[in-house]
Amino acid sequence: MSLSDKVEGWAGMPRLSHDFPMSSFADAIAVTPTSDPTIWKGDLKRDWCIGLVPHGGYIGSVLTHAAAVYMGTHQKKYNQPDIIASHYEFLARSTVGPCTIHVTPLKLGRQLSNLRVQLLQPDPKDASQQKVCCEALIVQGNLTTEASNGLLNLETKPLITKDQIVDRSNCLAWGAPGEWAFVRPAAFKVEGLFPPGSERYGYTDLSKNDDGPSVRSQWMRFAPSACAAQKFKVEDLPYLCDAFAPMPENYGLKGNWYPTVR
Repeated sequence: MSLSDKVEGWAGMPRLSHDFPMSSFADAIAVTPTSDPTIWKGDLKRDWCIGLVPHGGYIGSVLTHAAAVYMGTHQKKYNQPDIIASHYEFLARSTVGPCTIHVTPLKLGRQLSNLRVQLLQPDPKDASQQKVCCEALIVQGNLTTEASNGLLNLETKPLITKDQIVDRSNCLAWGAPGEWAFVRPAAFKVEGLFPPGSERYGYTDLSKNDDGPSVRSQWMRFAPSACAAQKFKVEDLPYLCDAFAPMPENYGLKGNWYPTVR
């Protein structure tokens, strides 16, 4: 990393050198076990940051991955590999480098299990102490075995058929704009594909569509240049949800900072 390089519009901001060894998302969210089954070790990667701060959605995926690994390793009998619901509280700023993850089972059940998952790092004021940077409440289940319980269900749109999928080779792509990818690397690990016709709104309004500002119509994928051949998994959803332009921008609120809150 070079702190002296500058990018127009971000003068003085830290950026990665062009030869920085980029990590895959799988490597970035990986956790390793310890002798305590509820404690795991991770390593927050520099190329998954905004500036020098690990991306909030990335942190969320580290915790969901830890929850999935914990259930698959120590609670196999429940067969609950999938995140069903989650809530995150960002309590302190995290930094690049080693982290400790605590997984506490609050309730283990036949259909759903509730976990508290915390990401801790050394307190900068006292390195002998650990601070909680992010705490999540995560519900684990199994998407392949879920079924209706017979109660009232909200009607949803049916899934589109394969022949209804837009030809993505004709979509308008949005991805890493040159040097910006080295200033905000985590934001450009994905590529957005917008339906044909989106360009009529102009580059800064690609999130708009004919269904109104409350609807976002786009495809997302890991950028081939950043995470070649990697596909999204359920535990990647926290990062994905925090990786595209914030919805307030659909309403003309441009140029604001939207930090990950929960």
